[in-house]
Amino acid sequence: IFFFQMSVGICFKSIEKILHPKDNKIWFTISLTTHYLREGYDSFEWETDEDSFSEKMHSAIMNEIKTYAYPFFEKYPSIDSLKLALEKKADEWAYKNILFIELLSAIEKVKGNDENINKIIDDAIARLRGDDWIVKRDRRNLEKVRQKILGV
Repeated sequence: IFFFQMSVGICFKSIEKILHPKDNKIWFTISLTTHYLREGYDSFEWETDEDSFSEKMHSAIMNEIKTYAYPFFEKYPSIDSLKLALEKKADEWAYKNILFIELLSAIEKVKGNDENINKIIDDAIARLRGDDWIVKRDRRNLEKVRQKILGV
């Protein structure tokens, strides 16, 4: 039995210049391993013999790309489609996720909406409850996001 797993990702260079300004590597703005795109988050597996391994593997991988990668790429053809998807999925958990806030803020920066960045970060800080070390750390990290994105 063979298992296959791959990641699909999209790089929006204008966002990545904000998130990774000094890095020349290609970063994915959004990426997932294909098992997250499957119902039940199952890994792909298949059985084959040595004689037909290469042919069956190629066919299986191409099917994975057609079934999961292409639709993923089609779902996020633009920064606007990514922003819409993020806003649609935003819930209480998302606003506690620093990477979510950072990405949404970078999108607003690309769009020239600096005033929205402060609102996004202020809202995320306001959602943090309590005064334990985790909340304090998250507040500091959100302020670092503000500084990184806005340069203030």
